[in-house]
Amino acid sequence: MSGKAPTNPFYVLLVAVGILFSVTACAYMVMAFRALHLPPAGAAAATMDERLAAADRSSDGLMGFMDRHGARLMVAELLLLAVATVAVIGTDAHWSRRAASRAGRLADGNSPHKP
Repeated sequence: MSGKAPTNPFYVLLVAVGILFSVTACAYMVMAFRALHLPPAGAAAATMDERLAAADRSSDGLMGFMDRHGARLMVAELLLLAVATVAVIGTDAHWSRRAASRAGRLADGNSPHKP
């Protein structure tokens, strides 16, 4: 009977936060692209501030949320990615030793649940 090697739980956290960051970054990019490509208000060409103000007025839902909180959200997610990365690197040796110990017990015929 072969046992499955234990998974480092910080890998799961790292993947989840990485996916969340990717979605947030894409949403932020769409919000910024839409803000830059709004038609100018009135006959005169709009300045960047006018375009951003128009985008703020016209956006609701996800784009409005990203406009108001997107930068802070991405910074927070980057910090979580950094913490999860350090946790994965710091605990990888522990999980590798644990898997090797379990494989050794299985090879000896002992139960994997014995200490």
